Amino acid sequence: SIVPSEPVIHIDDSDVIKPEGYHFESLGIVRDGSRSTPEKSVFCKGSVAPIPMATMANREWGQMGQNYLRTLFSLGFQAFLIMVCVAIYAVLVQNIGTSSDVSGAIWTCMGYTVLLCFCLFKTSSLSRSVFNAH
Repeated sequence: SIVPSEPVIHIDDSDVIKPEGYHFESLGIVRDGSRSTPEKSVFCKGSVAPIPMATMANREWGQMGQNYLRTLFSLGFQAFLIMVCVAIYAVLVQNIGTSSDVSGAIWTCMGYTVLLCFCLFKTSSLSRSVFNAH
């Protein structure tokens, strides 16, 4: 017999995101709305666009529309900075494979990866400061 007389049943509860929310493969990803994520930030910036744009003509409330545009442009500029960082990383890592010193190549790759992570985390603050978005 292939099946034992007392089979072990394993229940994987790692798919549970919230107490009542399960991840079913046919339904896609259950998104946790309680955490702030970059996707949620970009979605919120685009979905509430009519509200700040309606304030552009008003003298007292016009700053809200202007700040919204600054924030939107800083998001686009952040995407550009991320592409530049990844392109520079690709150029730096490309020549590591030709090295005969394996240990040096690993440390060099690790250093470049740490530098890439630092640069990626700084893109948000840099793009916000360039466009004076707050």
